Amino acid sequence: MDVAIRTEGLTKAYGSFRALDHLDLEIRSGEVFGYIGPNGAGQIDDDPPVARPAATDERPRGGPGHGRPPAGDRGAPPARLPGGLDPLLQRTFHELLGEVAAQGATVLMSSHVLSELEHVADRVAMIRVGRLLAVERIEDLKRTAPHKVAVTFAAPVGAEELSDVPGVGAVDVRGRLARFTVHGAMDPMIKAIARHEVVTLTAQEPDLEELFIDRYEEASDG
Repeated sequence: MDVAIRTEGLTKAYGSFRALDHLDLEIRSGEVFGYIGPNGAGQIDDDPPVARPAATDERPRGGPGHGRPPAGDRGAPPARLPGGLDPLLQRTFHELLGEVAAQGATVLMSSHVLSELEHVADRVAMIRVGRLLAVERIEDLKRTAPHKVAVTFAAPVGAEELSDVPGVGAVDVRGRLARFTVHGAMDPMIKAIARHEVVTLTAQEPDLEELFIDRYEEASDG
């Protein structure tokens, strides 16, 4: 697939603050690309440099005219993700994004709320203090994110037994109620709790917001 935008060593600063710090990135034609970080992390900018190819910092690829955008599109402001939309308008907006992407347009979406990007973005870039932490597909993020599980047993089950199950972590047992996270396959956990009488079982879908926060904090600690 053609590359619509490529940045190499892209840096943008406001005084002593670097909004972007040596950013290397490729965005494909027809891709809905989200970039996310806490407010002030470099992802929100009144004039996002990755949205307007210019000079030598970012070079569009593919298409007629050596990648130059059509005359009517040059200098057009990037589309922004509306906030505070009611569910019906938000769904309509998401459908419109899918339509323009299907026509070959490249869409860039900036947000500090990952759930706003989850349903429409093909890939998401995570940015911290202007630096790129990761670029990942939404499907891959969901696959690596942990599930939150809560189990009520007929009789208490020891935390040690649950902690020994492959993929299970953050075990918190209070009486007959056990809460924990599961990374990867759920099968080992299901087989382990099946040795006991289970009263209730709930499993929460991976929370991409928390996954991002965890990675952000890991990068901060590093």
